[in-house]
Amino acid sequence: MYAQSLRSIYSCTSHPHIPNSLHPHELPTPTHQSHNFQTSDDDTLFETKSLVDSNLSFASSVRDYCYENGRRYHAYRPGQYPFPNDEEEQDRLALMHHLFKLLSGGDLHRAPIARPRTPVRVLDIGTGTGDWVLEMAEDFPSADIIGTDLSPIQPNFTPPNCRFFVDDAESDWTFSPNEAFDYIHARSMGGGIGDWPRLLKQAYAHLKPGGWFEAQEFETRVLSDDGTHLQASAVLDWQDRLVRASERFGKPMNVAPQLSGWMEEAGFVNVSDDIYKVCVFFFLLGWWVCAYTITVSGWWLGEESPVKRDWACGQTYHSRHR
Repeated sequence: MYAQSLRSIYSCTSHPHIPNSLHPHELPTPTHQSHNFQTSDDDTLFETKSLVDSNLSFASSVRDYCYENGRRYHAYRPGQYPFPNDEEEQDRLALMHHLFKLLSGGDLHRAPIARPRTPVRVLDIGTGTGDWVLEMAEDFPSADIIGTDLSPIQPNFTPPNCRFFVDDAESDWTFSPNEAFDYIHARSMGGGIGDWPRLLKQAYAHLKPGGWFEAQEFETRVLSDDGTHLQASAVLDWQDRLVRASERFGKPMNVAPQLSGWMEEAGFVNVSDDIYKVCVFFFLLGWWVCAYTITVSGWWLGEESPVKRDWACGQTYHSRHR
């Protein structure tokens, strides 16, 4: 049986100081601003009109999408992210969201963010359709949940504690020091980030002491328990070409194995790397096939499987704690 590995890597900031190299007070002057399309009721009429005009202009430009080979791509910072943002891609993202939850036993995160206190501010980088943010807003109604993405494809009607911004996570972050987060989340960002160490340093600089960062990524390599994947020469060749192409593009896809080391280099502590074995049929046949198989026969994650339940919230193939 062929399988991929899903890795959930999370770590925290335990020191009451932030590295001098990227302290929020000393961050470079931002070259851009993140944008949302709302104005506060406290604004004056003049300020509101100015903000509305500005936001309407920006909203129009970020929706002036690019089209290529029958697919639609983001307009803000065009070319920075290689995947489309059309309805077909949004359906894929919705499917992936369900797959991640199925693998983790229904949880939205692995990091123990609710201990000893529930988070007050949460950031989701590359939020996509915003499904993760919307569900987190329901789970933590007293928290301020923010999602950022290059594409404004999130729903217009959201819980009151949920906001979306059009922003580029690879640019200088514009959050002020008093807007530090308790938890920063990133998922399936492989192939979309060119400089992961820099991204992690920015995340560290914008977390509160003791705050958590979590990245959930798939390894791009297909493996098997019995070594039969080595006979799938066409699949192996496709994998190698995909990895090389992403590296030439400047945004490597197979970053999951390096994330824990990069986190430690950025200053994070208590790094945990949870690895899940993922049935390839999840992607080839659809998640409902594997969900049925798991539920009925226990063939994949059953009691006799080498994959055992480590935490109450998920099935863990391997967990490394430091």
